[in-house]
Amino acid sequence: MRSTLLHGRTLQVFQTGGATNQFGKDFDAPSTTLQGVITSIYDIGCAVGALITFAIGEKVGRRYMILMGGTIMIIGTALLGSSTTLAQLLVGRIVTGLGNGFNCSSIPTYQAETCPPRIRGALVCLQSTLTIVGLVVAYYIDIVSRPKLVYDAWRLFRARLGFSYIDGPIQWRFPISFQAFFAIWLVIMVLFVPDTPRWLLERGRNDDATRVLAAMAGEDVSSARIVAQRDEILRSLEAERLAAGPGEFHIKELFQGGKTGNWRRVGLSCAVLVMQQATGARKRIRAECSAANMINYYAPTVYENAIGVSREVSLQLGGGTSLTYLAASFICLFTVDRFGRRQLMMFASAGLAFCFYMTAILVAVSETRTGEQAKSLGAAGAAFVFLFQVFLGIGWLGIPFLYPTEVSTTRIRSKAAALGTFCNWMAVFIVVMITPTAVTNIGWRVFLIFGSFNLAFIPIVYCLFPETSNLTLEEVDRMFEKGGLTGGVFSSKGGRTVEPGSGDGTGRRTRLEDGEGDLRVDEPKAGTETAPPAVQVDA
Repeated sequence: MRSTLLHGRTLQVFQTGGATNQFGKDFDAPSTTLQGVITSIYDIGCAVGALITFAIGEKVGRRYMILMGGTIMIIGTALLGSSTTLAQLLVGRIVTGLGNGFNCSSIPTYQAETCPPRIRGALVCLQSTLTIVGLVVAYYIDIVSRPKLVYDAWRLFRARLGFSYIDGPIQWRFPISFQAFFAIWLVIMVLFVPDTPRWLLERGRNDDATRVLAAMAGEDVSSARIVAQRDEILRSLEAERLAAGPGEFHIKELFQGGKTGNWRRVGLSCAVLVMQQATGARKRIRAECSAANMINYYAPTVYENAIGVSREVSLQLGGGTSLTYLAASFICLFTVDRFGRRQLMMFASAGLAFCFYMTAILVAVSETRTGEQAKSLGAAGAAFVFLFQVFLGIGWLGIPFLYPTEVSTTRIRSKAAALGTFCNWMAVFIVVMITPTAVTNIGWRVFLIFGSFNLAFIPIVYCLFPETSNLTLEEVDRMFEKGGLTGGVFSSKGGRTVEPGSGDGTGRRTRLEDGEGDLRVDEPKAGTETAPPAVQVDA
């Protein structure tokens, strides 16, 4: 949670930095291209951090990767807040991005491996909601609306809090330095949590893993529920080792087919995070590869240049879209485990495509009008940008970071998450660099491009992405045994090739984390391996 708040502040601070007068004065009025470099160099740092996580994350563990990520971000923030030269600023951005790359790769993995299946989606997606909280906090520290628009008491508070209305270097140094608060908070909290049970079991630390499982469930280490849960994970890990062969991990395992289907798992992990950027998602917060990116990160620029409002109004609208985005992200928390990942992504893509096409039409027509007509059309276009935030928050904000951690086996989970994160940040880098030029050169036609991307994602998700909601991670492993390009997804109802409660494939039907206080381990069906006697434990 602390890391995502920090991530959100990092995004927002430099969205507003390019538009801050004092920032421009202190760094000799950087050109639009240089502003793009300052912004996007952070994404390169994040991508490098993801690659480092790929190399060492499995050996170090989820917990220590998060600790290192938070510590590195503290160092990067100190460099940024004390910057006196452009070189120091760029180094600070890279270092901060490096730490965030660790966190973006490791935190979703940690969450997925410690959350019960019935609420795993909501808890992992909560981190993305907190990213938006960070954006909102940043907006109301950096560029809050003009005081005259609110009541006198609130006006005084915001006048003192809104640093974009304060003269001097503190106008940008304080918002940047304030990020360290969240990083320090993150490091302190992670010091008091254990690593994940699956990682501990993979390293042979069975007793430690059993204690963690018992602590998470609030039960004794000898309870039947905890023992059954531990044994199911161990069987899954053993199956992974047998499929991979003897020896340490080799990169060729990522492209392994057969019953493990690692090539599909890695492909889906990378694809869903690149698709997030291509939806337009990050345009709202910062220009990640999706339409959202364009609308989010460069929201003020889009409002000002494409829709035609003043800079002051564009900043007010940018704050409003952040609040809308935040509110919509809560919808996902209550629906992702009920309706599933696939349905929300397809629904959101359809809505995003509609918003992009309507915005393109309205902006195009407004260019042929003048006076009040043009203003009315621009206002309508702004309304669709707000609606865009709603669809984005529902389906393409948190799910892309959740999905890679669900579809990957324990043996490759951290590596698949790191590869997906690397692809995500490289896509962000590309969008950040091309968005200003694209908006300047082709204007409203940019919206048509991203609208078409979203339409294409509907059949892609329907045909290729299996439904993972309410399944244990061990049950998800079985979804890839069929092999092939779609793995049976296209021909299965709702994309679900394995039903909840189907266990580990040995004939045992277990609900180890059903949240109801019950555990049932049934006898295997005829023809399957021998299972322990049926056990029933009631809370």
